[in-house]
Amino acid sequence: MIENKTTCNNHQWKTTDTVARKAYLKGEKKFRSGFEKASEARINLIAARRKVCDKCGETKTTVELDWEELRPLLPSDDIGKVHQILIKVAMGKEKKIKYSKRITYKELWEKIHPETPWIPKNFRKLTGVVVDWIVDISNDNIEKNEPPLNSLVVRSDTGMPGYDWTLWAKSKASIYKTAKKAQEACWEYKW
Repeated sequence: MIENKTTCNNHQWKTTDTVARKAYLKGEKKFRSGFEKASEARINLIAARRKVCDKCGETKTTVELDWEELRPLLPSDDIGKVHQILIKVAMGKEKKIKYSKRITYKELWEKIHPETPWIPKNFRKLTGVVVDWIVDISNDNIEKNEPPLNSLVVRSDTGMPGYDWTLWAKSKASIYKTAKKAQEACWEYKW
């Protein structure tokens, strides 16, 4: 390692230490505090690495995360976009959708993330993401005494929300006992 610690503008990083999650779980002491802090934050690190610049000797620690664990930690404006789309659907202003004044889970996903295809191997996971969005929005709707916009997100085969909508409505003591009543309230509401 170079003793001169002056910072350079063109680092040439070299990995000097790596600890994988398996090694940490078996008792490896290097990077232990980093793995523990990440675990407290419910983040499962795949690996931690110490790197040193060959030019100036500066060191840094990097970590490797699974994308699925990282994605929810990133700032997102998806909820805001979804909310605006659902209002347009309720008002009958959203075009290119299968059902009038309703949108399928797939259509909603593709309006937010057209770069990620809705294919059979992904659809359960992507449906879960869509459900998370619409439940967050509709929980907020209920708190504001608005009709729940999640009633407008429907299965492509039935044109109605999934069975879990009824469970959600009961858990919120919603005044809307059926999805149809909630949809009608959304269509009539002055958004």
